[in-house]
Amino acid sequence: MNTPSLSSRAAAALLCPRCGQANQCAAAAGQPAGSCWCLHQPVLPSISADTPIGDRCYCPDCLQALLQATPDITP
Repeated sequence: MNTPSLSSRAAAALLCPRCGQANQCAAAAGQPAGSCWCLHQPVLPSISADTPIGDRCYCPDCLQALLQATPDITP
């Protein structure tokens, strides 16, 4: 079995899982998690509290698109 290396997982954490572009995640970039742009956005119901911060975060554009496509969430 081929397990991704720590450096490849860290690099993947900087990319949006939906579009593959930079997700601008402060935590994944080694900055304080409290400074991340996403803290000022609604949370998608599919993102559980068990998901680590910086673990494949969406970019602002994709999060906005997903929020708009999710009923009962006001972006």
